[in-house]
Amino acid sequence: MKKVVALLLVLTLVLMSTIAFATESEKTLRRNEIVRVGFTAAVAGFTWSPLLIAQKMGYFNEEGIDVVFEQSYSSSATRMVAANQVEFSTPGPHLTAAAIGSGMEVISVFQWYPVDIFGFAVMADSGLTSVADLAGKTIGTMTPTTANQVIPILEAAGVDPSTVTMIPVSDARVQQLTEGNVDAVWTWDGEWQQWLAQGTNIAYLSGETVYDSSSNSIIASTALVEQYPELVEGFTRALAKGCYFCYLNPRAAADIIINEWKSLMVDLDTAEKIIDTAINFMTGGKEVMESNTIGQHSEESWNLMMGDYVKMGIVQEAIPLEKCFTNQFVEAANAWDRAEVQKDSEEYVFITQ
Repeated sequence: MKKVVALLLVLTLVLMSTIAFATESEKTLRRNEIVRVGFTAAVAGFTWSPLLIAQKMGYFNEEGIDVVFEQSYSSSATRMVAANQVEFSTPGPHLTAAAIGSGMEVISVFQWYPVDIFGFAVMADSGLTSVADLAGKTIGTMTPTTANQVIPILEAAGVDPSTVTMIPVSDARVQQLTEGNVDAVWTWDGEWQQWLAQGTNIAYLSGETVYDSSSNSIIASTALVEQYPELVEGFTRALAKGCYFCYLNPRAAADIIINEWKSLMVDLDTAEKIIDTAINFMTGGKEVMESNTIGQHSEESWNLMMGDYVKMGIVQEAIPLEKCFTNQFVEAANAWDRAEVQKDSEEYVFITQ
């Protein structure tokens, strides 16, 4: 009898240990799982620099995250998040609003680009010097939905969109421009500078000069936000560090990027210039980087954009902003020692000689 009792006691202890281990393992697996990020344009691009820096400098690893970058063109960015095909994606606000308006349970958790990063590339000798000059012209866009980003910029510059012809040409935009098939192409900071560096004789008409809005942000499913807020906190904190590293040492960031994404085919000096001018502008520059507001959404910008989305029919009626974005992760995203990232940026060992 004593042997039976002893055996039962041992089995009970083993079972309890197994349950405890499984519970802890489940927590660990969730914290250290592969986190998928969908890019709304080609993966190898300066636009995504802070994410790559956060990965290569170990900032995601510090949060227990193994990040994987995946292609999710703008048309599928929100759907992939809603369907749990990726944990995060990087759509423009018009796509986020449209998705929420259609019933998708997604929300913006990190305002990556707090300024309007979009505009138009034109040939340098075209005589087009401002967005207002695009009246009556033909513009090459990425997809049909890109018109939703083009129209507000045109209207803000006093251009009647009905006078403009828009042709979706996807990633062939710069080729269509140089071949003379279009007068201008829709582009963004971080991309047009790359075209320029590759020898294309273009000029840039910035949308930010006429349209005071924000741009792409990091979205997640509402289920992820509700069930795993610590995962979102860790992801946004690592991304904020990546942004700050780019701000502190654009040359080091450039070295990482051109050696990881060799298809960019630009030299170190050019890459540094792109990071210093484009990426640091896109992420908010000194005003944001030297504050505790990295990732914070602006109600003013979102209200402006929502009004335009209603007018264009992107959404049937204005969506309450609390359904579009949350600033609940801003504090956690900025809760790290700036001096540590500064030390990383100063002690970085260059690959390019």
